[in-house]
Amino acid sequence: MGLEADDGWPETSPPLRRGVKRQIVQSCEIGKPSREIGAEYDIARSTLRRWVQDIRDRRLEMEADVSEQAAPVFTRRQA
Repeated sequence: MGLEADDGWPETSPPLRRGVKRQIVQSCEIGKPSREIGAEYDIARSTLRRWVQDIRDRRLEMEADVSEQAAPVFTRRQA
């Protein structure tokens, strides 16, 4: 998947772009209608959906990684 910054966006994305994407995704996640976000930032709704899905996928991957790393610790404690 390539190098990623701590914020989940690829390292190749300029910092301003990552910050704007993060802000846009957060607006969507708190319930702002996608048509309003699209009009405000001049982006297609399909682009917004893709960004939201990308960040959710990355979060799920990070959660899975943490679970995999924590499983042996919990198994040892229960034994």
